Amino acid sequence: MMRHLCDTVPDMLWAQDLEGKFIFVNQKAASVLLKTDDTNEPVGKTINDYPVFSPVVQYQNQICEPPVRDKDCPDTTSARQAIIQSDNKEIELEVRSAPFYTTSGELIGTVAAGRDVTEAREAHRIIQKERKRYSSIFESVHI
Repeated sequence: MMRHLCDTVPDMLWAQDLEGKFIFVNQKAASVLLKTDDTNEPVGKTINDYPVFSPVVQYQNQICEPPVRDKDCPDTTSARQAIIQSDNKEIELEVRSAPFYTTSGELIGTVAAGRDVTEAREAHRIIQKERKRYSSIFESVHI
């Protein structure tokens, strides 16, 4: 049931151990981020095992690194932007991650969620551009 829930979520979900090895990926993360249909295939591998990332990822080290290794800050999360190349187009991700602890409080890695914000960011850029254009038009009109 939990696997089905995670695979139904529209966001990319993954967890990594302290060495950066995947311990979990949902279907969306497997297909979009890692370019595989098998969610078990990435387990035990790192992001560097996927050549799709080599030349095209910006902030590669920030996508899949633990944001905090401090046990005293269990609620700390971080948000990062990453741009990846997927099917010959750039995808802008918003990545939120947090430390991942065992039930006994031992830090074992990072859990993360990535959301494709490409369309939203592009819409925002278009709105900003139009806002500037209309602003300059209104400023040039003397009433």
